[in-house]
Amino acid sequence: MRPAVGETERFSGPGLVSSAITFVLALPLLPVVLLLRRTGVLRWTIEARARPWGRRGGPPVVLRYAVANARLDAAFDELITALARGDGAPELRDAERI
Repeated sequence: MRPAVGETERFSGPGLVSSAITFVLALPLLPVVLLLRRTGVLRWTIEARARPWGRRGGPPVVLRYAVANARLDAAFDELITALARGDGAPELRDAERI
């Protein structure tokens, strides 16, 4: 019995090699990026997705915000409470909508 088309292709051949190379090259940069985010040079991105029509009913509504490290926890709380209230696209303090 043969596997379905595309089932094994994801995990073999050039795709696997290129994924492994990308992972090996990107891994040393991870501590640098985390350090820059921690010091406030780079901002964090908060993303909230909603599927108002279900998984197959249409495109998801995506809200993205760039937030400084000092405001990250407060921005999460603000976003959660605003979405729970039913706000469509809440405005967060000290956050830029992307």
